[in-house]
Amino acid sequence: MAKQLQGGSAPSWVHEDEDRDWGEKPEELESSLGDRIKKSLQYSGVSVGELAQYLEAHRNSVSGWIANRAKPMPIVLRVIAEKCEVPYEWLLTGKWPEPPKAARPAPAKRTPARSTGKSNAAAKPKR
Repeated sequence: MAKQLQGGSAPSWVHEDEDRDWGEKPEELESSLGDRIKKSLQYSGVSVGELAQYLEAHRNSVSGWIANRAKPMPIVLRVIAEKCEVPYEWLLTGKWPEPPKAARPAPAKRTPARSTGKSNAAAKPKR
């Protein structure tokens, strides 16, 4: 996976969850990154081994992130958030994302011009 993520621009799904409503803020938010990763795995029912296999990482790496011995790269956190279906912003910063602002109303549709009753056939010269 690391080979696919090196260089180039971020994948299109990197900012997809910015407009998603994550619902009510949970009562208890974990303060450390490792705790948030652990809570994400518990929430989603994904095991450490499954996550390691999904990320093509060693199980000890994932365990190290949970134990706060190491930190994964932000793009790896994005993939963990996608896999566990939790907000990336929360996983990265510990802050629960605000609900999206109301979308602006769509502009009014224009109505076509009224017909004068004359057809285009009358405007064409006959031969």
